[in-house]
Amino acid sequence: MASEREPLTRSRCESFNDLLMEAVGEVLNQVLGEAVVRIILQRLKIVNSSLEEDLEAEFISDALHRILGLGAVSLEALILRHLYSKFDLNLEFRNGYTFSDYVEELKKIWTRRLKE
Repeated sequence: MASEREPLTRSRCESFNDLLMEAVGEVLNQVLGEAVVRIILQRLKIVNSSLEEDLEAEFISDALHRILGLGAVSLEALILRHLYSKFDLNLEFRNGYTFSDYVEELKKIWTRRLKE
């Protein structure tokens, strides 16, 4: 389980999903390059614009797996590590947890910290 430290300061991200998409974009940009990332993120935002907010992590995971196949697993791990670092948390992988499970855990932490 992640151990909580200092609260995340709200920077330019207005919602948890903004933070999630920012982390996805940053990691994909580092790994795949800016041009490829722009295409992927544009597609994700267009398709995801009509989905409910809670489905976003699952949607991102499914899209990465469709686009990158088995390579998506490594990218998901990089995205999660980067996202957890934004919360100043250490990521501990658990059996049976999916990308969406980890993101949901962080979303709960985000919500608690906003109430503090």
